[in-house]
Amino acid sequence: MSRIGLSANTQTLLMLALIANQPQIRNDVMQKESLRHPLQRNDPETVMRSYVNSVLYPLVQDPTYGPIYARLLTYSIERIEFELVVWALRADRALFFREEQVESTSQQTDGDRVHSQDETSVMWDALAQNDHLLHQLKRLSREWEHNVRRGARMLRAYFTLHCPIVMRTYECPFLIQALLGLSLERINWIELAALVLGVPVPEQLPLKREEVEEHDPHVQLAILQEVLELSQNDFGEYMLSPWCSDEVQGLCASLADQCGQAQRELTHLKEQGRVFEE
Repeated sequence: MSRIGLSANTQTLLMLALIANQPQIRNDVMQKESLRHPLQRNDPETVMRSYVNSVLYPLVQDPTYGPIYARLLTYSIERIEFELVVWALRADRALFFREEQVESTSQQTDGDRVHSQDETSVMWDALAQNDHLLHQLKRLSREWEHNVRRGARMLRAYFTLHCPIVMRTYECPFLIQALLGLSLERINWIELAALVLGVPVPEQLPLKREEVEEHDPHVQLAILQEVLELSQNDFGEYMLSPWCSDEVQGLCASLADQCGQAQRELTHLKEQGRVFEE
């Protein structure tokens, strides 16, 4: 029997893949046992949104970075076409991928900036409402030496590394990992770096993957510094885990101290100009 095919965006197909691979969620959405009593059925979209919100909440508890990732994830979730997901699960419609057209340049009209990607606008709006984090980024931007591309690479690494730790575990649904990764990938980091610096957006090619970008030791140093700080914090959190024995807690405390000591020594080397190979 033929099926009418409908186009769906990336977020919708990811939601469909999640439900298709999770029997319990699929049954909750389809509610086959309640088909004889339609008035007892919950709205399928409500069921799906409730599940997504339940797994989203633990990821955004960090008062500094949580609101940023929450805004990006909420934007992606709002782009899910839930009705299409239900139709596909019921085999009423077939879905095929719809490629989205993404602008590659930013514009300015009547004094209002038009961001090159919606995700860039969402990120900047979230940063503009987070005075503490925006001040921290402006402080970090002093190390960019007005090099917008260098700043863009540092920003991308910064927000990738600061993703909630639970995102790096198997406990986090792949939907959340995929949606946040997709949002971070779509941000125009060059434009964002220019906004942080308060300078016009330069005409440059979009960032490539970090491993194929031109080598910049300043970027690598910034990544090393963030890794050391995050590792110190992560080991510190493990010290408070109830499952850790006294021996494991002591080991984590030692590792956290070593990361902190490495940060201090690295800062001292920077002040002496002894970080980079001559």
